[in-house]
Amino acid sequence: MQRNINKYELILIASIIFITIIIQSCGTESVSPSISPYDTNKTPQIDSLIITPNTPVEPERTVLISDTFEAYCSAEDPEGDSLIYSWWFKGGMLISETNLAWTQWIATDSAGMYRIGVDVYEDWVDEEHRDNRSSIVDTIWVADPSDPIDTVDLYFSDFSNDDVTGNWVYYDSLAGLSNYLPDTVSITWDADNETMVVVAESDMGTYGFRMTDSVFTEGTFRIKVKAPNNSFGRVAFVPKFIDAHNYFLIGIDYFLGEWHIIYCIDGETHWPKLEWLMFQPNVSYEIVFQYSDGMYRVTIGENTPWEGEMPELFEPAANIGVAVYALTGAGPVQFDDLHITNP
Repeated sequence: MQRNINKYELILIASIIFITIIIQSCGTESVSPSISPYDTNKTPQIDSLIITPNTPVEPERTVLISDTFEAYCSAEDPEGDSLIYSWWFKGGMLISETNLAWTQWIATDSAGMYRIGVDVYEDWVDEEHRDNRSSIVDTIWVADPSDPIDTVDLYFSDFSNDDVTGNWVYYDSLAGLSNYLPDTVSITWDADNETMVVVAESDMGTYGFRMTDSVFTEGTFRIKVKAPNNSFGRVAFVPKFIDAHNYFLIGIDYFLGEWHIIYCIDGETHWPKLEWLMFQPNVSYEIVFQYSDGMYRVTIGENTPWEGEMPELFEPAANIGVAVYALTGAGPVQFDDLHITNP
């Protein structure tokens, strides 16, 4: 005989089913992972590093041993956070060790090229996460007050006919890209402009010319360069020239329309700086290459300089040259007023 379920039993069964559903839903509910503030944090943006020597002398931005200068870093955080500035230096000593946007430094060591830099990060970031920061580095020259402040002229050439024909010779193909000198690659004197002219046409190779009997390892090298608007090829000033497979050059890449710094070691090319400065055809540029104590600085015209550590291989290098790479033609490129001083 079938038994009827009373209302109390129905209520009990319904309650059990409801509780079971609630327990099951709670057990399967996903838990959202916690998001670290470092995952979404945006890196501070640095606008500039401004260095102001107290007693500047020639060349520009040079101080004497025991002189001080101030450095100021302009930066902001995209999210509006407060920033901490961690200053560091190579040579000399910070005399205002603060976490502020400015500092003072004193040149206490020997003469030469010094480096100063700053790392910028938010004030809430702990040491473990300070790789999420922005950094900027600059250099300054320090002179010894016991030495004459005036620069010493080591060499000057206005590229007269005698200078070009007597002091510059073809060296070799560079980096092994070609093994012969075609008739269309030349270095000559331009009587109309009184400049040294380098031309290369219709040969896929890189060729080097060097100044004979040059013995300049350190100092400031200045040279003026004026180039046309070619479709392909490269021309360059080579302040450190060892041989066909080892050299340091500052040049124009016609195809990209840019200035580049390149160094080659055992035939392998390295690019320490890309997309640095746009090239304007038929404009006279002055290249300034400064080298001291393993550090180099390159300035072209009035543009922001680029600096770095020179590979040890090039430190004793004393030869100076120019280079030209030809694909469908490169040149005529005019070189003028080579001036070498110390410092």
